[in-house]
Amino acid sequence: MSRKNMHFGLMSALVVLSLLLSACAPATATPTEAPATTAPAVEVTLYTVAPSPIKEADVERVQEAVSAMLKQKGVNVDLKIVAYDWGSAGDKINATLSTGEPCDLMFTSPWFNSFTEGVSKGYYMPLDDLLASEAPELLTKYAKVWDVATVGGKIYAVPNQQIWPRAYTFYIGTDILDKYPIDWDTIGNGIQGLKDMLPYAKTVLAGEPELTAFIPGGVSGLGGSGGPNESEVFGYSRVVGGFAPFVVKYDDPAMKVVLEPEAPYFLELAQVAREYTLNKITLSSDLTPDELMAAFKATPPKFVGEFWMFAPGMWPPIPQPYYNNRVFDGKRWLGANFLDTSGIQATMTAICSTSPHPAEALQVLNLLHTDAEIHNTVTFGVEGQDWLWVDKATKEIKYPEGTDVAQPPYLLYDWMMGDTFLNYYLNHEMALADPNKAAAEINNTAPASAVLGFVFDPTPVSAEMAQISAVVTEEYMPIVTGRVENPEEMVAKYLRDLKAAGADTVLAEIQRQIDAWAAAK
Repeated sequence: MSRKNMHFGLMSALVVLSLLLSACAPATATPTEAPATTAPAVEVTLYTVAPSPIKEADVERVQEAVSAMLKQKGVNVDLKIVAYDWGSAGDKINATLSTGEPCDLMFTSPWFNSFTEGVSKGYYMPLDDLLASEAPELLTKYAKVWDVATVGGKIYAVPNQQIWPRAYTFYIGTDILDKYPIDWDTIGNGIQGLKDMLPYAKTVLAGEPELTAFIPGGVSGLGGSGGPNESEVFGYSRVVGGFAPFVVKYDDPAMKVVLEPEAPYFLELAQVAREYTLNKITLSSDLTPDELMAAFKATPPKFVGEFWMFAPGMWPPIPQPYYNNRVFDGKRWLGANFLDTSGIQATMTAICSTSPHPAEALQVLNLLHTDAEIHNTVTFGVEGQDWLWVDKATKEIKYPEGTDVAQPPYLLYDWMMGDTFLNYYLNHEMALADPNKAAAEINNTAPASAVLGFVFDPTPVSAEMAQISAVVTEEYMPIVTGRVENPEEMVAKYLRDLKAAGADTVLAEIQRQIDAWAAAK
C-alpha cells in the first residue's frame, strides 16, 4: 500500500476517534435568528469526505434539518452535502473541479485536493471582498493566519480551526503505563526525546514478548505518513509541500533555506530511526489500515500505542472504542510549539470559481465557524435522532441507545467543518475537563514561524522539482523510518542525488521568493 493510501486509511480511523474525544471552546454567541424568508432558497453544495459510508437517507434528513436552521438564522439556503469515501473522493472531486462543474464549498489542503494547484488552475475564487461583506467576523477571528490561505495577495480559502501547532507525543496505553511507569519529565524535545524513549521502550518490549513492536510503522508512525520525521518536531518549517527537502528554522529572522539532509537534525534522525527499527521499537515494514487496527484490537494488543498528533496532557485518559476501549495517555509534547503554514493549511475550505451562489456559500461557511448549532448538526447529525443532550451547560451529548459508536449512522470530520472548538462533547470526562479552552489558548499564543504564510511558486524550477520529487520518493522514507542499513552512507547519497537533481537551483529560487515575500510584507 502506498504511503498516501496508508495515510488516508489511518486518518479515517484515528481522526474519527478524535471526533469522539472532541471538545468545545466557550460557547460562541449564536447569531440573532431572523424571520424565515418567503423568497426561493438557493442550493449550496458542500463537498467533503466521510470517515465511513453514510446512507443517502441519513444525509438527506441532516440536510433538511440544517437547511431549516439556516433559514431561521437568516441564510436562505438549502444545503446539499456530498460526502465521499476516501477511496473515491480524490477522483470524484478532481472530476468536478477539472470539468468546470458548478460547486460551492470544497475541502482543500496540501495533502488532499491540493490548494496551491487548485488556485493555479483557477478552481477557486478570491474571497477578500466576500469576507468583508458576508463574514467580517471571520476576518477578525483568523487575522493571525490569513497569510497561509493567500496566493498572489488574495485569500482563496478559510482555514478550519483545530490545534494548529503539531502536538506530537508518544500516546501509550495506560495498561502499559500502569505496569511500567514513566517519568515524562525525563523525556526531552525533538531528537533527544526520541533517544530518551529508547530505554523505556526496550524495558517494555523485554517484559511483553507478545508485542509486535512498541509503536507501528517505522519511526514516522502511521505507516510512514507522519510523526517524528516531520520537520516541525525539530523546529523547522518545510517551505514546499509534502516531504520536499527545503526547510527553514522556525525562529530564524534571516529565513535561511536549508537542504534537509544538511539540517542539524537529519543525520541524527536517520541514526535514531535505524536504532528504533533494529530494536523492534518500530516495525521494519508498513501495515495496511486493517492490519494495524486488528493489531491494536488484539488481546493482548500488539502495540503499546502510537506517535501522533494528540495534544499531550490536554485530553483526559478515556476508553477509546476503536481499540477495544483501551485507554491511552501521553504527557510530553516532543515538538516545538509554533504556528506553521503546513499545520494550518492542513484543512481549509474554498469556494469554487464555478459557484452559482458564492455569497450564500460563504454565509454557510461563516456559520460553520461561528455557530455551534450549525457546526454540530452538520458534523454529528440531528439532535434527538443522531445524538441526545446529557448536559447543555457543559455541552455534553451522547449517542442514542444501541448506536454503534465506532460507526454511527451519520458522522463527518469536525476538522473539515469549520471551527472544531465549537464541538459538543461525547464524553463526560471531556465535558468536565473542557480541554479545548487550552487548545484555543495554544493557537492564540503560539509563536508564528518566520515563514508562516509563504507559498512557493514552483513554476520557474518545475523541471528540477520533478527530478527532486523522484529522488525524495525513492530515498526519503527508507532513511527516516530506519530501513537502510547504513544511515550515514544513505544520507550522504540522498544529499548527492538531490544536488544532482537540481536542489541547489531550487533552493536559490525559494530563497529569492522568500526574500521578496518578506520585503513585500
